[in-house]
Amino acid sequence: MGDSVPAGARVIRLDDNLVPAPIAMSEISLLFQWRIVPGRAAMSGPASLALGFTPEANGLKPFSPSHVAQPNRKGRRPGDLTLSWIRRSRVLEADSWLSRDVPLGEDVEAYEVEILKEGSVIRTLTSATISVVYTSAEQIEDFGAELTIGATIAVRIYQLSNTLGRGTPLTTTLHF
Repeated sequence: MGDSVPAGARVIRLDDNLVPAPIAMSEISLLFQWRIVPGRAAMSGPASLALGFTPEANGLKPFSPSHVAQPNRKGRRPGDLTLSWIRRSRVLEADSWLSRDVPLGEDVEAYEVEILKEGSVIRTLTSATISVVYTSAEQIEDFGAELTIGATIAVRIYQLSNTLGRGTPLTTTLHF
């Protein structure tokens, strides 16, 4: 196997001296101005680099839900529509095959479900469980009629975090 780095290339060595930046939760979304300086170079020297950085804490946000249950096309009757999904978790124990459901990983279980029409949010439903009811009246208000066989609906589902708000969304289109 040959060298993958050409002679004279700059190399950054990442070892045990590299530590996470001490960013507090209260500093999330605030703009930091950092200066990166190699070795013992001067802070204002030509080798230094000024860098703006805004921590977003994406690694702490809830994962997107998964596996939205498709409505039953066969025999779909007009009326309320129940949307359901599977919750995912960032908790280490979530990988266990022994439990039926993954640990919550948040203080409170909460979700927001956006109903989309032509790419725009027309309704947001909330739930404290892994399902939500989209009522017949809401469907008529949003689409002029209840969703029937052959219709499609785009939805976006977020699990909520008390500290960081919406997690990563699941966006999908349901076919009736």
